[in-house]
Amino acid sequence: MFDATIQLIGYKGLLLLIAAYLGIGLILSFPALWAWWRARRERLEQRRMFVLVVWGFAFGATGVASLMIELPLAVYTVFFAPEFYEMKLISATRHLDAVVEYWWVGMPVVEVIAAVWATRYFARRWRFS
Repeated sequence: MFDATIQLIGYKGLLLLIAAYLGIGLILSFPALWAWWRARRERLEQRRMFVLVVWGFAFGATGVASLMIELPLAVYTVFFAPEFYEMKLISATRHLDAVVEYWWVGMPVVEVIAAVWATRYFARRWRFS
């Protein structure tokens, strides 16, 4: 299997693919790692629950935010923009096409920001009586 992959994309391509997988894994696990580190540093009670809450909130918030941005733009680009273009109300939709096609490029940054914010928000309120 690795021989076929090396023949297809070469050693540099294979290393790039492995680096991309490691980077994606780091981005996906960043909310949990950050929350775990913060919970240990502040000696929070029920650390596992804190990590799960922060991780779920970070992914849920970014998922809902991306849907709230992506879905209306996609609907506008597919259904309304061609009609407006034919009626000469707009000149081009290239900028919207770029947002619809490449929105995922900014998701790692949004995920990190959501994780840091959620960790700070929940850490202040995580004291049980």
